[in-house]
Parts: sequence; C-alpha cells; structure tokens
Amino acid sequence: MKRLILIPTMLALVAAGAFATGEEEGSAAAPTLVYWTDNPNLTSDAAIYAIVLEEAQVQLDVTGIPEESYGDKLQLAAAAGDMPDVMGRIIDSTVRPLGYDGFLMPLRDVTMEKVPNLWQAIEMRGLDIAAHSGLFGDGTGEFWMAPRFGYNGICNAATYRVDVLEAVGMEPPTTTDELREVTMAIKAEFPDMIPIMTRAAWATLMWFNEMFGIKFTPMGQVEEATDAYRDMLRYLAGLYRDGLIDQEWITGSEEQLKQAYNAGRVAFEYGFGAFSMPGRIGAFMAERGITAEDHAASSTSEAAAKAYAARYHEIVGFLDPITVQPGDRVVPSCVTNTRGGFEDSGLSVSATVADEDAAMRLLNWVYQPDASGHHTGGWGKQGVGWDFDAEGIGRALPTKDPDFIGEAAFRMMPDVGRVSSNALYQTLADMDRRVADRAFLETRDVIAFADDRDRQRHNDLRAQIGPVISEWRARFATGQADVDSQWDEYLAELKRAGLEEYEQLKQDNLVEGVPHLQPLSQFLN
Repeated sequence: MKRLILIPTMLALVAAGAFATGEEEGSAAAPTLVYWTDNPNLTSDAAIYAIVLEEAQVQLDVTGIPEESYGDKLQLAAAAGDMPDVMGRIIDSTVRPLGYDGFLMPLRDVTMEKVPNLWQAIEMRGLDIAAHSGLFGDGTGEFWMAPRFGYNGICNAATYRVDVLEAVGMEPPTTTDELREVTMAIKAEFPDMIPIMTRAAWATLMWFNEMFGIKFTPMGQVEEATDAYRDMLRYLAGLYRDGLIDQEWITGSEEQLKQAYNAGRVAFEYGFGAFSMPGRIGAFMAERGITAEDHAASSTSEAAAKAYAARYHEIVGFLDPITVQPGDRVVPSCVTNTRGGFEDSGLSVSATVADEDAAMRLLNWVYQPDASGHHTGGWGKQGVGWDFDAEGIGRALPTKDPDFIGEAAFRMMPDVGRVSSNALYQTLADMDRRVADRAFLETRDVIAFADDRDRQRHNDLRAQIGPVISEWRARFATGQADVDSQWDEYLAELKRAGLEEYEQLKQDNLVEGVPHLQPLSQFLN
C-alpha cells in the first residue's frame, strides 16, 4: 500500500495558517487533481473551485456523475486502473470494498502535522475513529474516507398538497390507516392523480419502513426477514392494488416524479431535499406564486428562511412521522443520523493520487475552521458568504455571491449542519421538537472483520441474499405474490441463500460501544 510522504513545503504553509493567494500563485502551474462527485451538474469553473485554487494551490478537474451510477463508475474505474485522484460524496457501501482492495488512500497514518484541521475537527467532537471506522474502514481504526459531520435530527419528511387535502375535507394523516383513508378519498375525487409518489424505490422503502418501525430490529438481524417488514409489504400491496401509489414505483425515477409533480398530479411525496428538488422550484410552485428566485432569496437570512417557509407551507405541508398506532415510537428515515456525528458520505483520496502533497493541502483546506463545512454547510468561506453573529452562530451575509453558494460547496464540504437561513432545516427543526419524545435516531450496523475470510464470506452471502430480497419485495408489493400465503416460502429461500450464517457473522463482528438507537431528545437544546 502506498503511504503518504510528508512534504516540508506543505508544513510551512500550514504553519503559516494560510495558503498563498493571488493571480500569480493561482496560475496553471498549480497541480491538477481529477475530482469526481455525485452531482452531474458540476463543472470545473464553479466559483468554489477557483477559491480552492487560490487558497490551496490545487486545480480541480471536476466530473459530476449521477448519484445512482456513481458507485458503479468508481468500481469500473478501479478495475480499469483509472481512478480519479479525489472522490467527493463517496458513500460507505463503495468506500469499504475499494478500501479493502487497496484502491483508496489509508488515512489512519495521515498525521496531525499533515492535515491538522481534519484531526482537530474530529477531536473537538470527541469522535471515536476506531469504532466509527467500521462505517468506512476496517473497524479497528483504518479509514478510507474523510468524514462529513452530521447534525443529529430528522433530515427529511413526506410532503402533501394542502389544497388537495382541503378539497377532500381531511386532515394530514398521522397513522397508516389515516394515510390510506386520505389517499382513497383523493383517488375518488381526482382519478387522474397519483396519491403517493417518491423519487425512487429506495425512498418509498425508507418512508414505509419508518411507518412500520422496521428500524427497531436489533443490530445484526436482517430487517427484511421480520414481521414488521411483512406487515409493511402487506400494506404496500394494498396501496398498489387500489392505485393509491405510483404503479411504477419499483422502477420509478426522480425525473418521472419531477414531471408528474410539476403537472400537479402528485398528492403525497417523499424524497430528500424537498425544498430544493427541481420539482419544487419549477412550474408547480411558480404557478402558485413562488419562483426559483424566491427560493434563492430565502437563503439570505434566518428571517427570510422563515418567511419563505411560511409561504411554502400554505401550498405544500410537511408530515410528522406516520406510525401504525397513534403516538407510536418512530425511527425517522434519515441519511443524517447519530453515528457519533459521522455521515455516510465524505471525501476519499485514491491510493494512486497524482500528487499526494496537493491532496493533503485540499483535505486541510476543506476542514479549515473557517471553511463552510465546519460551521454552515452551504455558505462558502467565512467572510465571503457568511460570518459569525454576536452569539457565535454562522449567519449568511446579505451581500453573499449567489454563484458561490450551492451544490459545489455542499458536495465538497464535511458538514451539512443545520443552517439558520435554510427554510427546509427551519421546518425540520420544528418537527424535531414536536416528536422528540417518541423519536429515535439510528446508527447503522458497525461491523469489523478481524479475519479476511469472514469478511469475504459475509460479502458473498450478502450477494446471495440481496437478489432474493429484491425479487420477492417486487412480487409482494405489486401483488404478484401473496404476502400471507407465501411468506414462509420467501423465508425458506432466504435460509437457502445463507440467512442464518449471514446474521451470525454480523453478530460475531459487531463493534461494541456504538448504540443502535438513541433518543432524538438528547440532541436538542
């Protein structure tokens, strides 16, 4: 495995507390790193990358790749020996196989002297690298992804058309029975509408898993073999049979949702980033008096965010978590969850990076205390897009450059955070407080294999079990198979694929000391 080389010149730059600036230094002489991330709209000329060049003396050759194909393309690049130098928004399911196979730079030996800002950010949060490296490393301290730091709270919620619920004379649903009643009323009144639609199959499953409490399954056990999962499939099958959910949800796409939403055909929707998804700043909202320009203006201050959210919620409401019984405990479906403050995606460096010194300068820049990721997640460098207020909270400056804000910064920085001038997070913070007494946040299974044979066997079994789950899920949820009469047949096929051995391997290698669920209330002020 290639190890990092300490470059004295870099240390001098770090010790000085800043990197060289100016047109002469930010010239074509700066080394170039090939940078991939999961937003197909990003290009090398984004304003943030000019600041990287100026301050870190690194030119980024940027390629944005659609999220759904990003992991596959990284695997293909590794097989072809043509990895990018730096990978933003790489996720844990890709990090670990690439890391184990030697394609990613090991970061355990990146010392405080090389990237002081990274380690200071980890230490100031009291995070346990040894335990949490099980999410994006080997579970014993080696890790292949510089982490993003997450805010612990509800990160998304389903939305509904306020006018549609008013038209059928019903309140927003709080239970699965109420959701079914409301969607039946909508279908009866508006036959051409799609009562429930999400941006992808995974979003449908996340929302309905949340409703049925599937995340209360103990760590190490396969959720898809539980009674709660069976109940969820039975419910989904009923919605599908009665035309209450998108009939193509198994294979649906975000583009299909966008088109249907802007055509006014969607009543309930679930998918991350509801305030900023294209459908929300397109024709549907514009026809109701809220434009893309209004959306952009909402980010200029906390007051603007709250005002925008109030206008928005007159048209689109957000649902508190739905449960089977009123007031049931719930584990909201969150990408941002506990995990000791780590998120599931961050920044990785190739083991064959063209210029290790440049990669270390980039990492150190990303984690600098006054960079956007450390405090506010979307506002750029302190003094450029935001600054601290009298209470020490990062606030957007009214004169910020709108071209600097947005996806380019978000996809690179380590901390999404809760931004006071973000309308979506204002909404979700309110929801946190409403449901904190019954909501729990999840930590994914943290598994570390001391024996490579166990790790390989685990991966082989997962490859055998996954297709069985996917095939039967589609059949159950669309009525091609009957959940009640064929459930035992499904479990038998899972056992033949190695379910019991798979669960035992997980149990035997779970990292201790990482809680499965934690009360949301403990994270709120």
